[in-house]
Amino acid sequence: MFGDVRLSRVPAKFSGTRAELFWRLVGGYLLMVPTLGLYRFWVTTMKRQFYWHHTSIDGDALEYTGTPVQLLIGFLIALAVFLPLYIAFFYLSTQVGTVVVVGYGVVAALFWFLFGYASYRGRDFRLSRTLWRGIRFDQKGNAWAYATRQFLWSLLVVVTAGLAYPFMSADLWRYRYTNTWYGDRQFSFTGSWRTIAGPFYRAYATVAILVGAALGVGFLTEGRALALVPLLAIILGFGGFFYYRAREAACSPRSAWAPRASASKSRRGLWPSSSPPIPVCCWWGSSSSASSASSLAWWCRASSISPLWPVSPGPVGSAWRWRSAATW
Repeated sequence: MFGDVRLSRVPAKFSGTRAELFWRLVGGYLLMVPTLGLYRFWVTTMKRQFYWHHTSIDGDALEYTGTPVQLLIGFLIALAVFLPLYIAFFYLSTQVGTVVVVGYGVVAALFWFLFGYASYRGRDFRLSRTLWRGIRFDQKGNAWAYATRQFLWSLLVVVTAGLAYPFMSADLWRYRYTNTWYGDRQFSFTGSWRTIAGPFYRAYATVAILVGAALGVGFLTEGRALALVPLLAIILGFGGFFYYRAREAACSPRSAWAPRASASKSRRGLWPSSSPPIPVCCWWGSSSSASSASSLAWWCRASSISPLWPVSPGPVGSAWRWRSAATW
């Protein structure tokens, strides 16, 4: 039981193999040489089709309908937006004095703001070209509002030396998922900063303590060991970051409500108009490594989709919730 609903599991499965994806990528990268890199859009589309079509939920695979030409057009638009920023960086590199510091700060801030906008639009693109059982996902909301939200949170994270990151992460997750739709059904986000604060602050404290200890050893040895501190900080920083992101992905519950499907159109009477979780393969859609196939297969084995059926009287409906198996 989960509150006032009965709980059952629907498995997610990834059937692709690393070897299959590897040889596809090899062929695609070889074709990028004579095309001066333009074939990368076809490689990206092939890769997404591989991830999507090999990911099945309750026995039905996802579909990806994006085309290489759409990616190429999006790249040209992004190039037109970001190229002036790169030109500004080049111009500032020829200057001296305070104008360089101020200029770099302004351009970097503008770049980060536009990056937030671009990432939201990229998620919108992937979702709007993803279907499951013939029904399309969508990312609503406002990309400019998301970029502003991310930018302001980033300033607070910098001011607090990173301590505000769990709050920013939870808020951005909430905005993305509450604006995610499957057909005419809206997702909701049931997590909070408390869900991910523990892993983050543990990683933060561990890195801070070990780096502080390394600095102390460096001073005690009259600076002979100080050269190792930056390397240690980088290694520990990456380790702590990946540990936290793994826990963040496992501890971020999402859900969506949908009407119960008729038995005549649905296998096991669970579908066709209800809502699955956000397609997890979207997170691997930009990866170029064949090892991502193994990562996605592991994620699917460790996860499940739970259709939750109301027990108490009321409007007929079902809720689809996804959580990693580690959180149940």
